[in-house]
Amino acid sequence: MPINQNKKKVFFAILIIVLLIAAVSSFLIIKNSSAPFAVSEDEYCIVLLSDTQFYSRSLPETFNAMTQFITDNKAALNIQYLVHTGDIVNSPYEKAQWQNADTAMNKLTDIPYGVLPGNHDTGNGEDRYIDYRTFFSEKRFADKAWYGEAHEGNRGHYDLITLGTQDFIVVYLSDEPSRCCIEFANAAFAKYPERIGILCTHNYLEDDYSLTDMGEYMQKSILEANENVRMVLCGHNSVTGYHTTTLKNADGKERIVQNIIANYQDSRNDGGGGYMLFLKINEKEQHIEGITYSPVKNDFEGHIEPEIMDEFTIALPW
Repeated sequence: MPINQNKKKVFFAILIIVLLIAAVSSFLIIKNSSAPFAVSEDEYCIVLLSDTQFYSRSLPETFNAMTQFITDNKAALNIQYLVHTGDIVNSPYEKAQWQNADTAMNKLTDIPYGVLPGNHDTGNGEDRYIDYRTFFSEKRFADKAWYGEAHEGNRGHYDLITLGTQDFIVVYLSDEPSRCCIEFANAAFAKYPERIGILCTHNYLEDDYSLTDMGEYMQKSILEANENVRMVLCGHNSVTGYHTTTLKNADGKERIVQNIIANYQDSRNDGGGGYMLFLKINEKEQHIEGITYSPVKNDFEGHIEPEIMDEFTIALPW
């Protein structure tokens, strides 16, 4: 009898373990099935936010829903990093707008991210960045392992981060960067030549995807001098898409740089509808898939105009 009782105990113990595994597996499947698109084991996502100014001004619930979605779907979509390329608020003099942005960005728990000031984040006078620095100075990121070094109170900075299997240096520059900002970026990229470089700034591509005057200036003064820079992320103009640049290295070999823009603010009358760009990076297949999605609308078409590239696939530049 004792032997049979022990067998029964073992049987029920195994049954409970099997049921628990089935329950956990079921939960994971349900959680993954709720994600708006699939991400394979070879892929990870970078989220590109920009020009959230109208959300901060009058639609904070949309901004909150966007960042909450990112946090909730970190695992399901393998979200490893987020970039905000400026115009966080619409008016730098309205404290309530900064507080709205602060609340929304604070929802990005356990997700590395960086920000920079756009033209709507800067005021006039001697210290144009005083309000930006109140909420988004280097003090905000002081305890973050990925945060590298700040320039002029976080007017610029760089992050050191590993995404997928690669090490990156991600440099952020404010709108209309000064000469000292350019020098800061060059020094940062030069300090870590073994890392893949990504430049984040506000104004880089026109609405026809060609380089703006500022974009041409930064390409000549930063990208051409630093062979590890392989990507530029920006906003400002109200389009989504990319422009591929081919540059020559010192040894005569060519490298491509993928310049990517995402800004939905003028495409609809609701501040942009909660749309954002997910860059799904596949190291095995060597490509980047750009996916526009709004958790507010549960929709993939951020722009009304059909010629805008809400979705695209481009070659991985590293």
